[in-house]
Amino acid sequence: MTDSQKQICPICHNPANDIKIEDHRNQYYISCEYCGKYIINGHKLLRELCIKNNFVNFNKHDPDKELSIIIRQTYEQTRKEVYLTYEIYDKLKKEFYIPTNPLEIIDKIMEYLGNKVNNFSDAIEIPKKDIPLLFLKNEKDLKTMLIFLKNLDYIDYNDNQTINCFLKLKGWSYLARLHSKSDSNQVFVAMKMGDDEALNNLYINAINPAITSTGFFPFRIDMEEHNEKICDRIIAEIKKSKFLIADFTGQSCNVYYEAGFAMGLGKPVIFCCRKDEVENLKFDTRQYNHILWENDADLKEALINRISATIKK
Repeated sequence: MTDSQKQICPICHNPANDIKIEDHRNQYYISCEYCGKYIINGHKLLRELCIKNNFVNFNKHDPDKELSIIIRQTYEQTRKEVYLTYEIYDKLKKEFYIPTNPLEIIDKIMEYLGNKVNNFSDAIEIPKKDIPLLFLKNEKDLKTMLIFLKNLDYIDYNDNQTINCFLKLKGWSYLARLHSKSDSNQVFVAMKMGDDEALNNLYINAINPAITSTGFFPFRIDMEEHNEKICDRIIAEIKKSKFLIADFTGQSCNVYYEAGFAMGLGKPVIFCCRKDEVENLKFDTRQYNHILWENDADLKEALINRISATIKK
């Protein structure tokens, strides 16, 4: 590839940071500011994602902006490369919930602005690469939403070479209500954190897709960047979540604390534990109806059924 030929992301069609090819494994490793990091397995899938001829010339297909949103959201939640095969591609497209109601997207944009601002007089830049983080498909959609927010008197903004927003008093007030309201679509996930690959895969393959396929958004504290003390952030995020999923596998003290705090606030808690650890559960939680699972598929199906049956949107 010559210097004049830019490497292009096969999903969003924006310039990619890096593309690596492993021919013997038939895999393409792609790092994109818009989509995050992901791996495409197979030449045929790559062609169907709209690109050929050394990542330069496109065929007739348009960019898949919905898939860009899904991959970026998944990558930000897991901080792992999203692995795409035909099966995973179909699964993501069918199960991932992308809001189309502007009122839901307003919440997402306001949360984004609130997380980026440190002082009431700060200008908050929204780089174009973060458009998929806001569940939006393009810059036109972003500007439409910013006009809505400006008309609501939540923000002011200017659009020169970069988009800069300023939170107004009504915007700060809206954020305060957003952080305290119980009709949020956020779900706080409490589970043992760290380098346990099996539990990390459990989140990726079972908990996350169960939450998103039922129309909610997962939150894990270890997957979010923040400047606050960790205990303060946990309390704030549980307060603004609709319910909590607590998996006690590994018997983390933090999970017991977070589940107890949510229950004290009157928020629903879905208790889970790997079947072979049920005898290790503490006395004060054994009385609750735990989802006992043996593998990722078990937990995913059970969570979808439990959420659908007990949590109202």
